[in-house]
Amino acid sequence: MDIVGWKLQPDLPFSVKTAYIVRCGAMVGENEALWKVIHKFQGLQRIKIFLWLLCKNKIMTNAERARRHSIGDDRCPLCLSSLEYVNHLFQRCASR
Repeated sequence: MDIVGWKLQPDLPFSVKTAYIVRCGAMVGENEALWKVIHKFQGLQRIKIFLWLLCKNKIMTNAERARRHSIGDDRCPLCLSSLEYVNHLFQRCASR
């Protein structure tokens, strides 16, 4: 017997939430506890957005600027030793 339904829900109704999960992949529930902490953050909205961008690895670093051909030098401007990635900025930079 054929029926119309959404194969990703056990009871077959379509929902935007399940479509979003399919579109984004496993990223939605992967770090759910971390996203809840960021969502409940009681500080400034711009800090919350910065934390969200940091967790999504979307901070604009020199390595990303060089990849987009915005600048020529992709090294860290503080220590000049290696590529400026997010991990380097917040964990490994020798001049911090």
